[in-house]
Amino acid sequence: MGKGKKDKTSKQEDVLDPLTKRRRQMRSFVPQGNWVYGLGVGHLTMNSNHTDLVFSGMEQADMRLKGFTFQPYMGYAVGNNCIIGLRAGYSQLDGKKPFFTQYEDEALVHTYCNVDYTHTFYNAEAFWRGYVPIDSKLRWAFFTDVTLGYQGGSGYVLSDRDDTAFRSNFSLNQIRLAIRPGIAVALTNHASIDLSVGVANLNYALQHEKNRDGDNIKDQEFRINSLIDIANIQCGLTLNY
Repeated sequence: MGKGKKDKTSKQEDVLDPLTKRRRQMRSFVPQGNWVYGLGVGHLTMNSNHTDLVFSGMEQADMRLKGFTFQPYMGYAVGNNCIIGLRAGYSQLDGKKPFFTQYEDEALVHTYCNVDYTHTFYNAEAFWRGYVPIDSKLRWAFFTDVTLGYQGGSGYVLSDRDDTAFRSNFSLNQIRLAIRPGIAVALTNHASIDLSVGVANLNYALQHEKNRDGDNIKDQEFRINSLIDIANIQCGLTLNY
């Protein structure tokens, strides 16, 4: 009798596809002890008055910035559905604005034409990722990344200010704590596709700017951003073995 029940259970397990069978046995999206390797890519869209950068008096430019990000990472599953790891990254932002004016106390200060903006970022960070499976076959899972690391970069703003060529160079160095939730879908036993979005980050930033007028501006700022940034979406491929 016991043998018959065992045989029946074995037959039921045999008809399951390998992915479902493995995940039911392990009861985890990423099993403990696996190494994890991944790559995230994304498209960024930002508004200049939402950045941490100094713009040589151009804070009101309200410039739309577009770019991309590229982030490889690796980690280790210290427990079922729990990963710690390291991530590096590169991203670039570019923007253009044909014309805008700057006022101070309702008085016109400057007019800017043909504004051209470029900024390149680099980052290195440690991260923790936790998965929460959301279906019985363990093919889908929510996850959250919590990251702590460094981000730095440099760039410039070119324009015709009051009919005279104007250039401002700037740099940014910051320590950042960030939260990034997402959803993952398993493709095979060892591969999944991830989709994530930036939600909140806490920054301590050091800013430095030097412009054509000889102004050498240094500043530091502590800021908390808690808005969901739907323009900062990343798609990634994660492998675990």
